[in-house]
Amino acid sequence: MWGSKTAGTLELSSVPYYALHWLEVRGDIRGVGIGKVTMALVALRARELGADGVALHAVNEPDVLAFYRSLGAVDGVPRPWPSRRPLVGLHCPSAAIQRLAQAAEDAQEEANRA
Repeated sequence: MWGSKTAGTLELSSVPYYALHWLEVRGDIRGVGIGKVTMALVALRARELGADGVALHAVNEPDVLAFYRSLGAVDGVPRPWPSRRPLVGLHCPSAAIQRLAQAAEDAQEEANRA
């Protein structure tokens, strides 16, 4: 599941960002692609709102951070979004959002052809 407390985008470092406030995949089903699909949907929503990136905080666990980084997330959150220790601030820049959104659209087209 994922969610944002913000109805639109946030202006961070003069760039519109979508704020991802939480994303959780149950532990026993991690590693099968649910998180990636969910992040692709987040990217579609961010793009729909006109955001050029996604800002988030993640728990400081190596597998969680590796997951986000594998999708193109980079360390740090744009200002003025505050740090939330002990969480790790990350953001997905525009290129990562575009790749994820395109993957979601490609999957939808493939499903429609099936």
